[in-house]
Amino acid sequence: MRCGCFNCGAYMVQTESFGLGCACPECGYRCRACVGTNTVMDREAVRSLKRAHDAVERDAAGSEAAEAEGRMALIDQQLLMMEREIEMNRSAEDNRK
Repeated sequence: MRCGCFNCGAYMVQTESFGLGCACPECGYRCRACVGTNTVMDREAVRSLKRAHDAVERDAAGSEAAEAEGRMALIDQQLLMMEREIEMNRSAEDNRK
C-alpha cells in the first residue's frame, strides 16, 4: 500500500521497528491505518466515518486543494480498510456456520 502522510503529504515508508505501520521521513508522523486495527467496526462506526468524509469534502471547497485531497485520500483509505475488514469478518462468520 502506498500511504501519504496526513500531516505533510510526503510518501510514507512501511516500518516494523516499533510495530507494523508507516513512518513519514519528513516530519516523523506514524500511522497504522493501512494495517488495520484488528477490531470489528459496527455499521454505525462506518457511517460515522462516511459522515466525516462528507464533512471534509464540503470543507474542501473553501480550503487549499492539495491539503483537502490529502485528507480525503486518508479518509478514503480508512473507509475502504474498514469496509474490507467488515466483509472479512462476515465471511469468517459465514464459514463458521
